[in-house]
Amino acid sequence: MRRPLSSTFGALFPLGIELAPSLTRRRDLQLSLVPRRPSGRAEEHKLVMKIHELSERYPRFGYRKIFDRLKTSGWRVGREQVRLLRRREGLRVPQKAVKRRRPGNQHD
Repeated sequence: MRRPLSSTFGALFPLGIELAPSLTRRRDLQLSLVPRRPSGRAEEHKLVMKIHELSERYPRFGYRKIFDRLKTSGWRVGREQVRLLRRREGLRVPQKAVKRRRPGNQHD
């Protein structure tokens, strides 16, 4: 059984709010007036735009090389997240064209 957050949180940050022990952790934090971290949608949109930009600039790069470029430019992102975002956006590495040999053009 989990201990309610109000018992530990109230000791650290006394707010004068009496919390019932049956509240969930999320509701406990909402009532304690602690600002929550933003959802990150704007940050994800910037990341997706950067992935599109890198994919246009380097069309032969897969998610691993795109991840390396993002990492060296200062983005804090995981390789798996880059793979999933590229997949969601439909970004794929184009297949190499098959080079066919011309008949009768042999070099001895």
